[in-house]
Amino acid sequence: MKPFKKYKLNKVSKDETYTRCKIVGLKKAYYISSYEKILEDYGGAAGLIKNEDHPGYCNLCMTYHSFNDKKVGHTNLPEPVYVVEFSPLYNEKGQLILIKYNKDEVFCSVDRGGYRESYDSDKLTDAGLTFWNNGTFTEFR
Repeated sequence: MKPFKKYKLNKVSKDETYTRCKIVGLKKAYYISSYEKILEDYGGAAGLIKNEDHPGYCNLCMTYHSFNDKKVGHTNLPEPVYVVEFSPLYNEKGQLILIKYNKDEVFCSVDRGGYRESYDSDKLTDAGLTFWNNGTFTEFR
């Protein structure tokens, strides 16, 4: 089994603020628990980072954003410093999730999916991604 799996996006809707897509074939996104080393399902802040080994694809990652207040860690940048941390997300088999997308996205949101499409169906929804069309960053005002 490969250590990664490639997925495509299917655009569901777009308005002035958001573009919503489904990740075709991915039912849930997971992270690996630091303590128990097991897969835990995830939905929330995410990012896409271009993958050099797979041109045209990005790793889907969970993200954490914060200002560096000298308690958080070391940086070589002058203040103010805004820090974005990335950790990879996986599918149900523990494979890295690669999304066909050709640019970095520092912030988007992943809906982990995996719930029924309707009450009278056993079909599970694919995980989704929401992109902010005009960005979300306002911290350097």
